[in-house]
Amino acid sequence: MTAAEKLDWAIKTCRKAGLRRTHSLTLVLKRLAEQDLPIPVADLVADPDLKDSHDKATVYRILGRLDELGLVEIDVERTGHL
Repeated sequence: MTAAEKLDWAIKTCRKAGLRRTHSLTLVLKRLAEQDLPIPVADLVADPDLKDSHDKATVYRILGRLDELGLVEIDVERTGHL
């Protein structure tokens, strides 16, 4: 599955779950769709596109929602990776 296909699937899944398609959500989903391996949460939060326009709390809130939906798995206790 390509990054574009992953992003499209994730956006549709979020919308079906009732999440609004905000700029912040789309950016987070785009970054995650581009990854093939787990990434540290800190790397995602420090991403220039997110860091310059969104505060950490917004990114963490989005990640929490995505975790609740089962779209990401956050392993904070062990590694802090997504």
